[in-house]
Amino acid sequence: MSTKGQVVIPKDIRKKLGVAAGSKFSILTDGKRILLRPLRPAQLKEFQRLIKADNAALKKAKTGAKK
Repeated sequence: MSTKGQVVIPKDIRKKLGVAAGSKFSILTDGKRILLRPLRPAQLKEFQRLIKADNAALKKAKTGAKK
C-alpha cells in the first residue's frame, strides 16, 4: 500500500476481471478482510440511482424535522 492508501492490483488479475484504469469498485469489509468488487456500467447506474434516492429522502426528512 502506498502512503496515499493506494493498492496496486496485479496485471494478470486486472486482465482476468476485465478492469482498467478508471474502473469503479464497491468496497466491503468483513472482519479483517477488504473485498473490492468491480462495478459494471449497469450496476454503477443503479448505485447512482440509489444514492440520489437516499439523498432525496434524507433532504425530505431534514425539511420535515425543521417544521
